[in-house]
Amino acid sequence: MKITGKRVFLALVTLFISTGLCHARNIVNESTVKGVQYGSQGKFEEAANEFGKALKVAPSFGPALRGLKIIEEVGDHKIESQTAVNYFKGIAHSIRGQHDQAIPYYNKAIEINPEFANAYFSRGVALAEGKGEYDEAISDYNKALEIDPGFAKAILARGVAYYYKGEYDKASADVHKVQSLGYQVPPGILKALELASGRQK
Repeated sequence: MKITGKRVFLALVTLFISTGLCHARNIVNESTVKGVQYGSQGKFEEAANEFGKALKVAPSFGPALRGLKIIEEVGDHKIESQTAVNYFKGIAHSIRGQHDQAIPYYNKAIEINPEFANAYFSRGVALAEGKGEYDEAISDYNKALEIDPGFAKAILARGVAYYYKGEYDKASADVHKVQSLGYQVPPGILKALELASGRQK
C-alpha cells in the first residue's frame, strides 16, 4: 500500500504543479507553446495574442496566465525584456523536458533581475525534475516565496521536494498551506501522502 500511495501522490502532484502543456486540450496546448516560442524571440505582442487564445478556451490555465502576466510586466517596465526572453527560452526547453538546457536561461533571467520569482520557481522545478537536486530546488522555491509569499505553486513544489527527501511532515505542511491560500488541491494528494508516509495502512 505504501508503494501505491506514493505513486498516486506523485502522479497527482505532478499534474497539479507541472506546466500542464502535454495534457492540455490541443488549442490551449498549441497556443501556449506558440506564446512561449514568440516570447523567447522577444515578439511579445504575438506571444500575448497566443496566450490570449489559450485563455479564451481555458480562462484559468496557469501557464498562459503566467506568460501573459510576464509580458504585461515587460510593458509596464516592471521587468526587463531580456529577463522575459531568457525566461521564455528556459520554459521552451523545460516543455521539451530539456531541463539541463533550460537552467542556464533561468540563471540569466535571475542575473538580470534577481527579484523575478518565476525564474527561481522554474529553475527549482528543473533542478528537481531534471537532476534530482532537491535541496537546491527547495532553496529556489524559498527564494521565490521570499519575493512572492503567495506563490502557491512554489509552496506545493517545495512540498514535493520535501516528499522526495522523505520529509513527509514538511511535505504535508506545504500541501495544507496551499489549501489555506484558497487553492483546490486534489483530495487524493493528501490521502496518498498519508499512505506513503505510513500513517495509514
